[in-house]
Amino acid sequence: MSNDPLRKLCFEASLGRWAKNDAGRQELREYVRTREVDPNGLYRMQDGKERTPLSVAVMHNQVAFARVLLSLEPRAADPNLVLPDGETALTLAVKHEHHDCTEMVRVLLARGADPAQLDPLVDDARLNYTMRYWKKRAHERAPFDEQLLKAFALDGLREVEFSVVGEEAATKQIMDSIIHWRGQPAAREKPLVLWIVGAPGHGKTVFSRNLAKALVGEDHFQFVAMGGIKSDKDLFGFQWANQGDDGIITAFLAKHQQQYTVVMLDEIEKAGDVTDEGGHGRSKAIFKSFLAPWQEGKLQNKGKQGRGGSGGNLKASDSERNIDCSKCIFICTTNLTQEDIIQFWRDNAPTDPDRRLKSGADVRWLHKELVKKTIEPKIFDFFRSIDGELQALVRRIDKIVPFLPLVHEEQVVVADMELRKYFNDYREPPVMPGEAKDGKESRLAGNLLIRHTEDVAKLCRCDYDMMQGASSMQKKVRDVTEPVTTSYLSRDFDEAEEVEVPAPGRDTASGPKTVKLRKIWLYVPEDDDELVEIKLSQPPLRKKAVKATAATEPIEANPSGDVIPHGTPHAAAASGSHDDDVPEGF
Repeated sequence: MSNDPLRKLCFEASLGRWAKNDAGRQELREYVRTREVDPNGLYRMQDGKERTPLSVAVMHNQVAFARVLLSLEPRAADPNLVLPDGETALTLAVKHEHHDCTEMVRVLLARGADPAQLDPLVDDARLNYTMRYWKKRAHERAPFDEQLLKAFALDGLREVEFSVVGEEAATKQIMDSIIHWRGQPAAREKPLVLWIVGAPGHGKTVFSRNLAKALVGEDHFQFVAMGGIKSDKDLFGFQWANQGDDGIITAFLAKHQQQYTVVMLDEIEKAGDVTDEGGHGRSKAIFKSFLAPWQEGKLQNKGKQGRGGSGGNLKASDSERNIDCSKCIFICTTNLTQEDIIQFWRDNAPTDPDRRLKSGADVRWLHKELVKKTIEPKIFDFFRSIDGELQALVRRIDKIVPFLPLVHEEQVVVADMELRKYFNDYREPPVMPGEAKDGKESRLAGNLLIRHTEDVAKLCRCDYDMMQGASSMQKKVRDVTEPVTTSYLSRDFDEAEEVEVPAPGRDTASGPKTVKLRKIWLYVPEDDDELVEIKLSQPPLRKKAVKATAATEPIEANPSGDVIPHGTPHAAAASGSHDDDVPEGF
């Protein structure tokens, strides 16, 4: 290995070793800073092409590595840099044939890649359904105030609005609240308290986790499953010495005083569900313990440190007794009022099934009609049913944000993403029962490169239920993928095409090893819309009938499911020959 810092950075980008955990990501940042490596520098690769570290990470689908390069300080990798051969990071990701680069495309678009880079005559034909969705979101997003993001270290917000499917109105309200809180001195005297409400399976927890990690990083984020909290002491510790350890929140905030943090209280309504021996609920004490910190920005430390050490005999300092939590964001997720939210959506959903509430007027109307008139009164009633004193807790909530049901397009995207999760697992080699090591589970089928047409995702989306969200489609996804394992064990794929692809993680000093994958297809046959079949070669184009009008031409879908009018330049580019340069229907 050469001592050339840029070459080494490109090599590590191909393997992704420096970005697999917090320590690795910090090592990557330190390497670039101390060696003054230009993250946009060009290095001539073995194939003779000049590449940047970001483009190398894209070529090997190292998403975590690319994300770090895109967030470097003071100079980050430029997602719009045009390489000498005319490619950009985004076009390289779209053209990748043997990796599912859907997540890479999402990250690049979220971090500022210009969707206009994609040639509408060629690259759009390569986009799968989920990629097209994120491209559409990127076109519609409002530009960030770069000066504001830099001043308040909020660069991580760029990716937050791309962290959940749909919910544009919700993410806008949340980000506006965070920016206001960080920018106004009076607001910073107390923690920011956000409540995200909605039915299960609509991204509340995923979004909150991603928001926290984007804002403060994993080290400054504390997740608390409130269904497992049976006492306020679990959160804030014991009043007297030698009674127990510090509580979860107390210990976390004491460790990170004067630092921005995020505490996520997942399913907060489930706190104290179990009753004590006397039959008295424990919820009151748990919720009451939040009154002071949410109002005053200070938390009384009842743990060991607040008592002056483990024995409680030493005099504790004021900072040990009182923890400053004014720089903390409390994100509370809850399923409370889910029925009301769904009924509101049924009563007020736009006629256009793919329209979303996006404008400022829409957001204000949503907050007034749904939050103020329905959700907030229901939360008042919830706390009043426990104890009248707890109604004051509602007035300490800075923003209540509803997550709404998914529209048709979003349902298909979620189904498509669930399918990809399963299919990415099939890329790994099979591991028979009894052979699993190092905590890995057995897998009966593997070394498969699975493509699926858009119709498969649309079939899975048909099981969508507003009360269950993504989980309502997961069973259908499992049903769809089940025949893959049985067919694999029956050796039905022995005649499938083999493709040789890099295998990051199984590397040598000269670079990643390669692995051979068998390529198969899942598709919905034209004569049975309820059936998913497996093919060993690209399935035929699926023709779709449309309502005939004077201005309507016959349409067909490319293998990705794009609907393309005949006689247009796009149709010729997309449906022409579908040679090996274009991933088919992936």
